[in-house]
Amino acid sequence: MNFHFQKKIIYRKDRESSSRGGGFLIAVGRKISSHIINLQLPSSSNEAQAIKVFFHHSEFTIVNLYSPSCCFEVVWPNNLLSQISQPYIIVGDFNIRHPALGVQNASTNGELFLDCVIENNLNMINMSIPTHFTATSTSLLNLAITSPDIFPYITFQVHSDPMESGHFPIITFINKKKNKCSRKKMNWKEVGDYLNDHKIGGKDFQDYNNFEGFCKKTLNECTSVVTASTQPTTPWWNSKWNYLLGQKRKMLRLAHFHFSLSHWLK
Repeated sequence: MNFHFQKKIIYRKDRESSSRGGGFLIAVGRKISSHIINLQLPSSSNEAQAIKVFFHHSEFTIVNLYSPSCCFEVVWPNNLLSQISQPYIIVGDFNIRHPALGVQNASTNGELFLDCVIENNLNMINMSIPTHFTATSTSLLNLAITSPDIFPYITFQVHSDPMESGHFPIITFINKKKNKCSRKKMNWKEVGDYLNDHKIGGKDFQDYNNFEGFCKKTLNECTSVVTASTQPTTPWWNSKWNYLLGQKRKMLRLAHFHFSLSHWLK
């Protein structure tokens, strides 16, 4: 099927095999500079497509991923991550089933994949809202994973319309706009000059209110309003501290599902 979107550049990768599912399409606005990243990945049933976009003097990597049965051997995701640069977002159908994602039974290599997320200091945007449904159950198969440097700026929502499929789309927003704030700036040299010009030492103030009014007038005369752009900085804990939190979640998960002393004493 051919796709055409006005004012969009289409990056498309069809599945070479005849099996059901797979295939990618990423659409980027024509006013945004972008190019494909040629990934060299180990032989696997997993598929991936990556592009780099350049927007507002910043680079950003988008990875589209499909895993038919959560076949995430350690080498495959690590190889993928070694070929892309931060900041990035990885989205797709991961087909992962794990108690940490709201289902009782874990899929093959599900534990291995979550360990990979923790060890590479990645952030999973959605870990609670189901994105896939069948006649009898719901699950969280579609994931969005980001590098830690942009995670504080990410918001998302799971669309309520599956659009004639069994998957609910995840809509992700990245807000790194600079906010403007106004600050008052005091020129203390002008304050001194103003007091000298008005001979404050020779003034005879009637009472405290009279003196206070003179001081306020002086400060107002010497105050200017400066408008500046601000941008929230990434929290200091976003890298190493986030890794430790991931390790904590991993240990709690092991302790909860494996009631052996070896896991509780680690």
